[in-house]
Amino acid sequence: MSDLLTFSNEAIALSGLTILVLREIILATIPSNGPAPSY
Repeated sequence: MSDLLTFSNEAIALSGLTILVLREIILATIPSNGPAPSY
């Protein structure tokens, strides 16, 4: 049971990381209209 929970937590973390990476790539690739967002 704990193995399944660990797997689901890792899958959620991995998907979240993938979304962040894709978002960074999209923001870097597409020229933004207006000022660049300040991080």
